[in-house]
Amino acid sequence: MPGIPFHRINVLRDEVIKWAAKQHEAELLEGVRCFMPQPSSEQEIRNALAFSILAPPPGEAALVVRFARQVGHRPRAERLWLGTWEQTIFGVMCLLDVEPGSWVQVHDVLGGRQLHVEERMGSQQLEVGDWFAGYYYRDGAQWRFEGSMQKLSSLAPIRAVQSALQALEAIAPGPDPRQVSPAQTHQLARPVLRAAQKALQPPRLVNADHHDILLVTALIGLPWAEVVEVLRAWPDARVESEAVHLSGEEPVDYLGGPAVRATFNLKDGEVTLFADSRERLDDMLRRWEAQTGRALPVVREDVQVVDSNLDGNELVFDSRQLTAPEELDPDEASRHLRATHQTKWLDSPLPVLGDQSPRQAVGVPRLAPLLWTLVHKQGGAALAHTLGMQLPAPE
Repeated sequence: MPGIPFHRINVLRDEVIKWAAKQHEAELLEGVRCFMPQPSSEQEIRNALAFSILAPPPGEAALVVRFARQVGHRPRAERLWLGTWEQTIFGVMCLLDVEPGSWVQVHDVLGGRQLHVEERMGSQQLEVGDWFAGYYYRDGAQWRFEGSMQKLSSLAPIRAVQSALQALEAIAPGPDPRQVSPAQTHQLARPVLRAAQKALQPPRLVNADHHDILLVTALIGLPWAEVVEVLRAWPDARVESEAVHLSGEEPVDYLGGPAVRATFNLKDGEVTLFADSRERLDDMLRRWEAQTGRALPVVREDVQVVDSNLDGNELVFDSRQLTAPEELDPDEASRHLRATHQTKWLDSPLPVLGDQSPRQAVGVPRLAPLLWTLVHKQGGAALAHTLGMQLPAPE
């Protein structure tokens, strides 16, 4: 640390917080709520306040920067530390390696840096694969964490990085997100933490057509043989002995293959039609009538509502048919299906990548943070190797 004892840094931080509480109370409290809506312990409150003085609202400098500009003469050591705060970098980081009680190796996907950070206390609560957001700075030849860190839930990284890139585009359109100033990274902190909080809420479940999930099963008043005779003529029908899976006249992709939009089933002598949304079921009914000239006789319906938060982030939940060679045993079949899924995923257009596939997104600077986030969550080093991606050299 630049020439100031650790306890004096805390004293200086408290002085900044007291000044901010007097001069910018609403902004300070909003930053606290952004970091943690309801901090319950003294330590949580201190962490939230430390975050708030570094994380400005849009278009403003951080509170600690404004404090440094207004307080006049300070001892040299304090001026140095205030300058260090101004030069901290906000990042969204994946933990690559850790030596508990000693150090961590992290990849800041926003900054495009791999950092080796000497860290005693925090390293004891982290595991490889964990994600967190917070500030770090250069201290001579070493990288260090500033201390204002927030661990992210497993669902948060993609949403957090998306939110950061949207905020960056609003303040600095066009540049490579890895080439922004420390002050610009400060602007990303509140959007990232808000996105992370929203990711903690139950998701809004939708299918690949972006219909809200509703499990609808219709009992059909026709014999199975008659149903199958009609469906065999449909080009998207996958006919099995007691099921016919339909992907629709214009299939939609789900995880590298066509989503199953509806399924006719035979069970205990009864014929049913199942779909995971009202829209999909109604589409099959219209399609049957258009192709046969008569309505599909629905005897009754069973409707199940799923636990879905309409205000949450969308989570696509769907199904598709997977087949493995019959000669494989269950374990081999599982490995085969995982490998098949990964291969298809590499070349599947993904909305999060602007409908480009992971393979197409390699080398596109503005997509690098999102692609690395996906890679870390999907398969790590092996997947990165397959895509020809290389982590930045450790700094």
